[in-house]
Amino acid sequence: MHDLTNQIKQIDLTGVVREAGIELQKRRGRLLAHCPFHSDKKPSFHVYQDSTGKWRFYCFGCGIHGDALDLVQRLHGLDFKGALNHLGIRQGPLTSADKKRISESDRKRQRRQARQQRERELAYRCIYSGRLIEPDKKRGLL
Repeated sequence: MHDLTNQIKQIDLTGVVREAGIELQKRRGRLLAHCPFHSDKKPSFHVYQDSTGKWRFYCFGCGIHGDALDLVQRLHGLDFKGALNHLGIRQGPLTSADKKRISESDRKRQRRQARQQRERELAYRCIYSGRLIEPDKKRGLL
């Protein structure tokens, strides 16, 4: 049986990070970078191997974390299958764990997109409702 989890585990996350144009720095035995998902002055994006030997990332600035597949999904806006194709992983029969991960990944992506849409709409309403264009002079804001 084709084990997708083992293929994902064997992906070299450092190569994926460098391919994405993120410069890794080695400090005190740790791999650090500036997070591609928010602006930082100091590197807060850590790449490491967990206790099972799987490469993972974690940003202490924004809290984003995951493995190579998660990183590719977030960087390129891909779904689970698109990220597999991007990483060159051949997909065979899926196990129940793989199917669960696909559905969780799709739900997370949909929630993230909905949250981003709400944030854009809120910013649009604030800017164009006049609150930011013409401050309330009665309250002494200007």
